[in-house]
Amino acid sequence: MKTIKDREYRADHQDGSADEPSRGDELSSTSSGDGQFLRRLVIGLVGAAAAFFLLRALGEFLKPVLVALLLVYAIWPLHARLKRGMRPGGSLLIIGSGLGLVTLLIGWMAFANAGDIGKDVPKYEARAGRLAGHLRDRVAAYLPQSIQERIGHTDPVRIPLEHLGESVQNLFGVFSGFVAWAALVGLYVIFMVLEADRFPGAIRRAFPPERAARILEVVGSINEAVIEYLSVKVKVNLIVAIPAGLLMLGFGVRGAVLWAVLTFLARFIPYLGGIIAFALPVATAVVQFESPVRAGLFAAALLAIHIAGEYFIEPVMTGKAVGLSPLVVLLALAFWDLSWGIVGMILAIPLTVILKFALERLDRTRPLARLLSE
Repeated sequence: MKTIKDREYRADHQDGSADEPSRGDELSSTSSGDGQFLRRLVIGLVGAAAAFFLLRALGEFLKPVLVALLLVYAIWPLHARLKRGMRPGGSLLIIGSGLGLVTLLIGWMAFANAGDIGKDVPKYEARAGRLAGHLRDRVAAYLPQSIQERIGHTDPVRIPLEHLGESVQNLFGVFSGFVAWAALVGLYVIFMVLEADRFPGAIRRAFPPERAARILEVVGSINEAVIEYLSVKVKVNLIVAIPAGLLMLGFGVRGAVLWAVLTFLARFIPYLGGIIAFALPVATAVVQFESPVRAGLFAAALLAIHIAGEYFIEPVMTGKAVGLSPLVVLLALAFWDLSWGIVGMILAIPLTVILKFALERLDRTRPLARLLSE
């Protein structure tokens, strides 16, 4: 009996000691996994902070470069079509001249509209004051008599718009800076298109054949997806901005060209952009028109154009090709607004979409692309 018990004790003791290393290995692997996660998290946060400060420091250099990059993607289908029948230099000359003339014309008209609005600031201030006073009186009619008497003794409502007028007076300097900035962007576009034509040959010379073919395949698929997205987005924005501008001209709203350009640019900003593109022209119409019916009809027609673009035209043309998560969209807008202001907000979603397309094409980063997806 004693021998059997000793054997059982030794067997249990050996089994227990055999289990201990396996438990230790399990704990060590768990702690190792946690350590790797923490290291990756720290590296990611440090990288994000470094990227933010670099973007702030290099903003004046990177803004025209990134705008030029997006323009290259947007005009590439036209360039590819034109260069079939002519040399690339001729295609660039035609596209560059056309873009330059259109940019100067629209820019001049938009700044001229802004100047006209600046001259009429006193009228708008008086009109806005009267509307605010009328609204105050209508609300006061539903309040107790004591409050009505107190409101009746207050001064007329005044909406101060002096700062708006002062800002508009400096438009010549702003326009000059805009022309210089547009010329710099155009120069970047020309050189980027020329380098894009030489890029495949440079890759084939720099890498072995199999590696070069893989690189060109990945880059080609990314470029194709980005070109399709930007081409469709530009078309959709034009489809909304042109009818909106014609509607403003038809109703005689001041600054029609300015608001049409704003509509085109603002629609690159999800959620907030559409609100701004609708609210500013409507506010101008409300303070400009004496008839509230006319202002109401204009607001209803403009709202119909924006709703058609947002819920019918854009979904049909883009489908689910982009599919960014709403949280990712908001975070991207906040990050780029903090980095570069309004220019950053316009660039935020196109750049995030390009990042998502790039991550989708690589096996290692495809899970990150899925995290960005809707």
